[in-house]
Amino acid sequence: MINIILCNSSLIKERNIRMFFENKFIKKEIIINKIILNNSYIIQPINSEGITKCYNKIMTMITHVNKNQIPNIDFIVTINNSLEILNNNINDIVNIMIYEYSLNKIYEYSGIPIKIDILILDKYPDFTKIINTLVKNYEKNYLSNGIITTIDTIIYNYYPELFDWRGQIFKKSYNDQINEGLDFVFNYSFNKYI
Repeated sequence: MINIILCNSSLIKERNIRMFFENKFIKKEIIINKIILNNSYIIQPINSEGITKCYNKIMTMITHVNKNQIPNIDFIVTINNSLEILNNNINDIVNIMIYEYSLNKIYEYSGIPIKIDILILDKYPDFTKIINTLVKNYEKNYLSNGIITTIDTIIYNYYPELFDWRGQIFKKSYNDQINEGLDFVFNYSFNKYI
């Protein structure tokens, strides 16, 4: 049995984690417990805050597991998307952090950025409003290096048909981003479980 704590409430993340671990650990039962401990009001991390948010979630969860003596934990997993804003460019990046409990070891991954560039305006002219909303949210929370809503929510408000905007516009779905990161971490880490 592989016992995982997932520090996210997202069904997409849970489904991807389950499918990934079931494919890698074919002969093992996969148990996923979703435990959400609120340690930040930042929902959409900016720049390096994506990996920092993952780390904070992992450390908070380790403390919770130890304090409550939750037995038989193999992994603690968290996944966040962050925005990298540099030189007038916006990139969407998946951040994955996995803590291997038995080894007291953390594995992290920051994905290949999806560049949100000006060419998007040809097909989606309201993207300037999306960027303005992002900037306004960021300016309100500049000390925390993040915003209190996600780019997904902002995009969906202007373009409800873009339920998977990464895949629909940039041909790299959120599932692809997550699975790419899980593959990367797995290839460098967990072979002893197979």
